[in-house]
Amino acid sequence: MTVFLAIYAVLLAIFIYVVVSIDSDNTRLMAMYALSTILMLVTIVSAVLLMRNRSNEEIAKRFEEMDREWEEKHQ
Repeated sequence: MTVFLAIYAVLLAIFIYVVVSIDSDNTRLMAMYALSTILMLVTIVSAVLLMRNRSNEEIAKRFEEMDREWEEKHQ
């Protein structure tokens, strides 16, 4: 989670730096669109990875419960 936040913060800093440093209005607009799209994609990918990680933990817990139940039945 902290890795995603660090990447997000770095991309946001680059975004702000590029938008502030560009002189031309048209180029600034294109850079804003491109960088905001990148930030949106990073946000979506990190959300999907976090959800997948959570579901893997739930699956692992369920397998542990099944294993305990099997051991109790076969003792």
